[in-house]
Amino acid sequence: MRSSTSLLFVILSGLSAPEAFAQGPQIAAGGVLNAASLAAPGVLAPGVILSVFGTSLSDGTTAMDLSTQLPTRLAGARLLVNGIAAPLIYASPKQINAQFPVELAATTAVIQVEVQSANGTFTSPSVNVSVASYSPGLFTLDQNGSGPGTIFRASDFSAICPPGRHECTANPAIPGEVVTIYMTGLGTLTRLWSSGQAAQTATPTVVAPLVTIGGIQAQVLFSGLASSVAGLYQVDVIVPPNAPTGDSLPVIVTIGELTSNPVTISIGTVPVPKPGESASGENINVLVVDPINHYTVYAGTDGGVFKSTNGGASWTVAKGGIYVFALAIDPVNPATVYAGSNNGVFKSTNRGEIWIPVSGGMTGGDVSSLAIDRSNPAIVYVGTHGGGQLDGAYKSTDGGSTWTAIKNGQPRGVSAMTISPSNPNILYASTNATGTFKTTDGGASWGAVNSGLGIFAVALAIDPVNPDIVYAGSYGSGVFKTTNGGANWSPANSGIGNAIHLLVVDPLNPATVYAGTTNGGVFKTSDGGASWTQTNSGSSANVSALAIDPINPATLYVATKTGFFKSADGGTNWQPIGSN
Repeated sequence: MRSSTSLLFVILSGLSAPEAFAQGPQIAAGGVLNAASLAAPGVLAPGVILSVFGTSLSDGTTAMDLSTQLPTRLAGARLLVNGIAAPLIYASPKQINAQFPVELAATTAVIQVEVQSANGTFTSPSVNVSVASYSPGLFTLDQNGSGPGTIFRASDFSAICPPGRHECTANPAIPGEVVTIYMTGLGTLTRLWSSGQAAQTATPTVVAPLVTIGGIQAQVLFSGLASSVAGLYQVDVIVPPNAPTGDSLPVIVTIGELTSNPVTISIGTVPVPKPGESASGENINVLVVDPINHYTVYAGTDGGVFKSTNGGASWTVAKGGIYVFALAIDPVNPATVYAGSNNGVFKSTNRGEIWIPVSGGMTGGDVSSLAIDRSNPAIVYVGTHGGGQLDGAYKSTDGGSTWTAIKNGQPRGVSAMTISPSNPNILYASTNATGTFKTTDGGASWGAVNSGLGIFAVALAIDPVNPDIVYAGSYGSGVFKTTNGGANWSPANSGIGNAIHLLVVDPLNPATVYAGTTNGGVFKTSDGGASWTQTNSGSSANVSALAIDPINPATLYVATKTGFFKSADGGTNWQPIGSN
């Protein structure tokens, strides 16, 4: 994301603090800026996200809206551009973030702020700005137009992050991989667009920009609107294979002879597991335990599927050459194992000895999640992301031989999926577009279940007995819980941080839930999320994979950036394992 979309939304919020409303909004001198670069733009382009700074710009309150159709009034404020009310993202007494109207066809724009409050309606003096085809600006983690850019790894939505940051874990890009750069101001699209409307499908720009990373031109795979907030663009590029390594290499985007603000990216190298090596280390993305033989554990890594038959003491390579995001074991016949990867779905019917590709009819991107119907294991669901308008949810009713897209009502880009063990027609799926969705008819139709959630979940876990109880976790907003099937969600964050990567529910005691975080290790709740306790004795802070033994739920496995650990007492104590 995917650390992820929640972190991305932070940079779209304002920087100012509330103040008492005073009559007469005023735009500061030089206070109309590109919201990403925060530099006097010289020009603004239709569709660009801009920031307006000043005083008394709202009714004294602060409001933010990240819906797919932005409002034109927030906190009593309207931003008028040549008399057109601009779609608003954020409004406070000192700052407004908005999308420059895409319908504007002038070379000069007159900007005013109108504020409606209990004291009346007041309009600021006007400010003139120039209008051009492009106004490229790159968003940054520091929200000041410089330093580390807001760049995500396309394969897992994780933020590319240099060491020493507080909002994200050190996570360098790797030469040769695809990353997504978030920015604004790339101009017109190949399809019709309207002010305030977020893209629902891949919507390319008419002109693709030129991107350099570390002084080397990068191959641009996609340039267009991001499927999240109006005016937010994304550029998907391949990090040059010959790019230098370092924590602050320059990234520059050029379009129409205009150059963006320079930002930085961290680039490093990550070792890939080799046959026969331990499966421990920073490359483990997912862990699953055999539901019958709990000494058998599978690990999905950057280099393929690893298997242990001795509870993680030693490992062998079961399937190499793929980047594995998801694993699922047939609950009735554990000899059957599925692996979701960057190259589709693979299936083994002999406990990982031989694997065959089973992606017929699937046209999406990377397979991010897998779910098997416990009552009929021939029914398998997958979620995919990174495939543009083709990705989303798919269903197989013949054990993976063929797949059918099940996207009715569900936007693209599935980042997490969970199925109810007690009612396998009920599934929840979180997307990288507009939040979390639910189906009660096995994927025939989906409905949004986001009330009170307000995040893009990267982790979902469902109560094994009551499908109305679901937990959702995000990198930036912590844990949320619903007890009414997603009709509404409430925070369940007491005692836990907000960087949640994984959630698992104890299958025998559903009030016990474990959370793997990216900044605090493993946390445990024994009261259904009312309170959490850190359980890290002997383990590490950055959890990349977490699994529970379905036969003996006191046994847990956790992969971290520094090693592989096992607990036999519900997380109270951990022992390092995994060496050959």
